[in-house]
Amino acid sequence: MPFHLIRHEPIPAGLRRIALEEIDIVLSMFAEKALPVGEKVHALRSRCKKLRSLLRLPRSVMGEAFTVESRRFRAAARELAGHRDSDVAAKVLSSFNGYGNGLVASGNEVPAEDIDRALVMMRTARDAVDRWPIDDCDFTILSAGCGKTYRTCLRKWHDLLANPNDESFHRCRKWTKYHWYQVRLLEGMNTSELRLRRARLRKLQMFLGDAHDIVLVQHFLAAHEFRDADLLARLLDRKQELYDQALDIGHQVYAVSERDLLATLSRWWRDWQR
Repeated sequence: MPFHLIRHEPIPAGLRRIALEEIDIVLSMFAEKALPVGEKVHALRSRCKKLRSLLRLPRSVMGEAFTVESRRFRAAARELAGHRDSDVAAKVLSSFNGYGNGLVASGNEVPAEDIDRALVMMRTARDAVDRWPIDDCDFTILSAGCGKTYRTCLRKWHDLLANPNDESFHRCRKWTKYHWYQVRLLEGMNTSELRLRRARLRKLQMFLGDAHDIVLVQHFLAAHEFRDADLLARLLDRKQELYDQALDIGHQVYAVSERDLLATLSRWWRDWQR
């Protein structure tokens, strides 16, 4: 089934369907022994981000359940964060003409106990989905959740423009990804327009994500007192190029106000339900 609500599908049922499908994808991948561990780790971490984005839509009616479930997905992802970061560092360094040999290993083994803890959290979260207090959720609730996320996106975007540094770019990336996933959840109601926005958001978060990977490499090299002026200069040049690309597309994405975005979404929803 798709990662978006279906026309005439009750919203509570749709949110639960999507959540269960995303969790089941993760559990089935870890049960498949032939898949590389790096692919499994990436799947779990990306699905946790998608699930936390989904939870932000009905947040106003979930109360304490939102905090419990969001923290559970975040904790599951963090169990495997160290492996993901080292894998990213190895791949980025390797892309610079084979740098990284002997510096960091790619595909290093993930402790079984870390995987077990993450999967226990995912199974516990799955058991809780049917108990999410979202039975009274309607599009007004979803719109409010989407607006709250987008409002934070705009704030992080303006912070970035005022003070462009690695940290402000990273914060903008985090919230851009939340908004991107929420647009995907709603895209069924106006496929052409929302897919255009989805495509722009995807490009933006990819530029910001690739730049953040370089930041991770910079921290890794600094921790290992690695001083290759040529490599460091090339890393900085590539990071700045990615930041410039992100700024170009970010101006397109964040040109619309929160009020106008929500008014448009509400109109599309009404038309879709007719």
